Amino acid sequence: MKKKYIANKEVIRGLREKANLNQNYFKDNGEAEGISYRQYQRAESGEEVSKNLLDSIARFYDQFLKNKKGSKVNITFENLVKKNENINNKVDTKNKEKEKTIVNFKAESSYLYRVEKHNQLEKVIKLSGFRRKIFYKFDPSPIDAGLIKNFLTDITNLKTQKKIIKDTDYFYELENEINSLNKVTDIATSLIELRKRDINIYAGNFNLPIITMEPDDPAKIYFDENFSDDAGDWHSCVADTNYAIFCFDKNNYSPSITFTYHNNFHREKLEELNKKLNFRIHAPWGIGISECEENLRNLFPNYSDRLDKEKTNLVETDVYDLLSDDEIQEIGEQYMQNEMEDAYYSGIDPKDD
Repeated sequence: MKKKYIANKEVIRGLREKANLNQNYFKDNGEAEGISYRQYQRAESGEEVSKNLLDSIARFYDQFLKNKKGSKVNITFENLVKKNENINNKVDTKNKEKEKTIVNFKAESSYLYRVEKHNQLEKVIKLSGFRRKIFYKFDPSPIDAGLIKNFLTDITNLKTQKKIIKDTDYFYELENEINSLNKVTDIATSLIELRKRDINIYAGNFNLPIITMEPDDPAKIYFDENFSDDAGDWHSCVADTNYAIFCFDKNNYSPSITFTYHNNFHREKLEELNKKLNFRIHAPWGIGISECEENLRNLFPNYSDRLDKEKTNLVETDVYDLLSDDEIQEIGEQYMQNEMEDAYYSGIDPKDD
């Protein structure tokens, strides 16, 4: 028997209100979203439901709010579960006491979505800082590696040169318009070439908490011409740095992949470390952050503000996991038919080598 979880009805209702939707949206569009209207109602009522249902609801709101509302917040299955309410996984008092001492890491997740168009990549890159992590779920052949290198070059150019890609109004700005068009064309071409080799790209964002600095009073920060840098009074704090996550997978047509990170330095732990650090300085930003990082290394030698690949896990979504037993025949076949039609009209035969 599969585990059941008590849905957090307040969170789910809040997400729906933030999306400016009513429940009838799932009556009209539930089949396309892979969420049945009846099952959605059960979740928003706070009933006991499956992980698959909560996962699909989380994926829906994660994509909807990012695409339609410009949200930068990752929504995952964990957000929709009533805390400590796994009804098929009750633990005795002895185990509960043991759980309280296990605070070394926290499993944190986000969703990576299969990339269909270049604008999906633009959104992921725009949300990120200048950090990215790349994963391969297969061993690339020399041909595959060459195509992947071209793609990585294209998205790096999109990030590092994004400031020159802008809307143009005048005829003399033709060069900028052509540069912008070339970048879109390069990425679109790379996606087509990768698909011909049955390589799919999954992309998404992940917020990694780190210890950094912020001003005591932003209004009192000034530009120091001697250092060509912002200067003032700073103190250490915990903030998120956003990673762009890219995953290459072959012969996998899942709509999404769940990216999970076993974070040894989760936010709660960093808040405690920062209280001990309590770093303060009056200096230009560059000098201040260098001294802050040096103090961090001296106090906590094992601390890292980088995402460790060894602590990650990537699990693809089986489309049938999103459906109840009663819906597999009705919706599942339609989904697969749509996939074949998309492949046909894009000129890519899924059976081609």
